[in-house]
Amino acid sequence: MAQPPEFVQPLGSIANYQKASSYAKELHSSVVLSEPDRVDATVLAMAEVTAIKIASLTPVAGIPNNDQANMQSVLDSIGELRTTIANMNVQMNVQMTNMNVQMANMSARITDMDARIANMDARITNMDARMTNMDARITNMDDRINTIDATLEDIKGLCHKNQAMAVRALNATRSNGMNYQYDQVPFPDGRMPTSVEMPVHGQVKFPHIKTVGDLVKLPVGTVNHYLEAYGIERVGDEAQRRWALGKCVGIHEKHLVIATLRAV
Repeated sequence: MAQPPEFVQPLGSIANYQKASSYAKELHSSVVLSEPDRVDATVLAMAEVTAIKIASLTPVAGIPNNDQANMQSVLDSIGELRTTIANMNVQMNVQMTNMNVQMANMSARITDMDARIANMDARITNMDARMTNMDARITNMDDRINTIDATLEDIKGLCHKNQAMAVRALNATRSNGMNYQYDQVPFPDGRMPTSVEMPVHGQVKFPHIKTVGDLVKLPVGTVNHYLEAYGIERVGDEAQRRWALGKCVGIHEKHLVIATLRAV
């Protein structure tokens, strides 16, 4: 009859399982094949139970349970690890929730910022349109000012022309200018002759023609400069040019003839 095996540490050793399993099989074979009366049924049952316990790491009488303690420690460590993982999951969930809240707040702030930027863009576009309108109005105003300036220049020209005509008419009433000297007839730009320099060296200004005698005594060059200043073309001889200048001043031809004859 088969003898009970001697088990060794650790409990879960494959050798222990093989010994227990072989012992149970031998007992079972004796029952079935050769010596059924010599095998105690209780011993057979216990051999099978022992093999099953060893396979499932269940404590067995007579076998040190160091492996069980080690296994329990491993299981405890696994439990602690599971607890730690669970705590980490909880913390991670809290952090994820906080992160989701922060992301939602950030998205809301970005949306608000986008809205503000869009509003700013709209205001800038409106400002650009107003600036363009203002530029157009300024351009229109410039055009109007230019028109006014041109009109004023025309009015000034008319005023100068009318002033010259009035002075000529006044000078025409003063005969030869001996009793009442002639007034200066302004040039077309409104300036008086004695305030304008002649185009000669020395910065000499036009002389004041006070009498018909002054006209007769004027050098030919001065007569020519006078005619140019009044915008009169220099044509004819010297006498014709003096006569043209006399008309510009308002001197009657007869007074100029008399003064010329006297000068001769």
